[in-house]
Amino acid sequence: KHSIKIAEISNQAGSRTEIPYYPLTEPLGGIKAFKEKVFSLLIKNRNLKMAIAIGWLKSTLWSKMFFNQYKWFPLLMIHGKKEAGKTVCSAWLMSILGMRNVPPISLRAGGTTSVGLERRLAYYSSLPVWADDYKNEENEGQKFHTFFRNIFNRVSASKGIKNENFKIRQVIVRGCLLMNGETSPTDAALNSRMVAFEFTESERIEQHYYDIVKIEPEFASVGFDWLKHRNTHYPVFMAKFNEIEPKFRQGITSPRQAQVWAVAVAGALTEPYFQAQEEKLINFAIRLANYEIEQQKSEE
Repeated sequence: KHSIKIAEISNQAGSRTEIPYYPLTEPLGGIKAFKEKVFSLLIKNRNLKMAIAIGWLKSTLWSKMFFNQYKWFPLLMIHGKKEAGKTVCSAWLMSILGMRNVPPISLRAGGTTSVGLERRLAYYSSLPVWADDYKNEENEGQKFHTFFRNIFNRVSASKGIKNENFKIRQVIVRGCLLMNGETSPTDAALNSRMVAFEFTESERIEQHYYDIVKIEPEFASVGFDWLKHRNTHYPVFMAKFNEIEPKFRQGITSPRQAQVWAVAVAGALTEPYFQAQEEKLINFAIRLANYEIEQQKSEE
């Protein structure tokens, strides 16, 4: 009556909804005012890093179209020490796309396999798959590095099947990947394919947490509004990407990362709320990207 909800999918882990739940009722005061409230609260809590994360999230709605043109699409990595708020922020992002109740896939040792990730990423939608608890250890996060790099190029994972026909099983990659963990990957090739930044506990402002949690179920109104106008806004997104990409190439030391960060920022700049902070957001993103590149070099 008031929303669209698709039937649940059953698997070994029981029933879980993998298809977004989008309320059709507009929040009081209209979607424009509500979006501004959501964005301002998230940014007050986490500064402009959340603007970049929201931009990446919105751009996933155009990832198939973008991939058809460029043959790649970036990953998002939020890293930081324990209790820095990474998981909460990732849950907020998933809520915006109506996937509040879809649990993350844990990348910790003990049961996580690439097949489990493949299943989500091969789903018909290009919406994000959330992988939690990344760790730089061989039997945990590191074992997925090659697989994650393939997601950037949407290269199908293939596996030989032992039978008389010598067939190969291929899994189509459609989804985008959102990750969080205590550390950023040490794989340089993977890092160049990601928008990655650190959350620190000092950035968290407790007074805004309650307000954000209170309106979290209504976040999906934002995602539904995006979806309704997706085709109209795609040319705006591409025009913005083509406009700002040269600035990122000039300011960021890695050409690939310049493109990757330009995607997330271009997604944010399709929103009037962030357009007013365009120069500030671009300069902030360039500094952040270079900081992450330097951190990666020092770890190597």
